[in-house]
Amino acid sequence: MPAPDEISQYCSSLVVISGSRDVGSCSEDIQLSHYSVKEWLVSGLDANNFQEQRARLVIAETCLAYLLSIPGDLDTEEVTHRYLLAEYAARNWAEHAVVD
Repeated sequence: MPAPDEISQYCSSLVVISGSRDVGSCSEDIQLSHYSVKEWLVSGLDANNFQEQRARLVIAETCLAYLLSIPGDLDTEEVTHRYLLAEYAARNWAEHAVVD
């Protein structure tokens, strides 16, 4: 699962984190900050180009690009600590790339 803090860092004006962090559990969700954000995201998109299969391909490509941006000389612990989406990207890129 992507780290909500990292996502909100890059998309601070588009998303908000809801939920709470209690001792021993984390129940945070990422939501669009306002309905107008959704409208802005889909405005100008051709409905034929905004399909699940295309979106999944873009996610797979993004995961691979993220993984390729990580220096190869880092050990696993350092990668996990410094690149918070690395584990998600490594575990899920192939699933997103599957064509149904």
